[in-house]
Amino acid sequence: MSLKNFLNKKIIIFGTSSDGMFTLEILKKYNITPICYIDNNKQKIGSSYNDIIIQPVDYLKQLKVDEYIVLIPSLYYDAMYNQLMDMKIPKNNIANIEIYYKPLSLFDIPYKIKFYFFMHKYFIKK
Repeated sequence: MSLKNFLNKKIIIFGTSSDGMFTLEILKKYNITPICYIDNNKQKIGSSYNDIIIQPVDYLKQLKVDEYIVLIPSLYYDAMYNQLMDMKIPKNNIANIEIYYKPLSLFDIPYKIKFYFFMHKYFIKK
């Protein structure tokens, strides 16, 4: 997926864990507001965090395929990805932030910092 196509998509964050919340904070620094969170926890559905509504994962079925991209900022990426594949969500609509990360040294850096580098690669303003 090209950067231009990525930037024209509606952004959805899969998961409302601390990594999902951190993702929102980083997106806001780049003036990007996700249209929603999606989550599997039925108790969270309908509530919101920072004015961003939490929808069920099935919400994706209401959207047109070319409209959105789902960011999965989670250590459970594989399970979430497989869930979306089972729903027939195209691979191009799913972004694993770790695939954009390249180590800066022999020592790995914390997971949350990896997302920061992902955002800089795609959204830094020059």
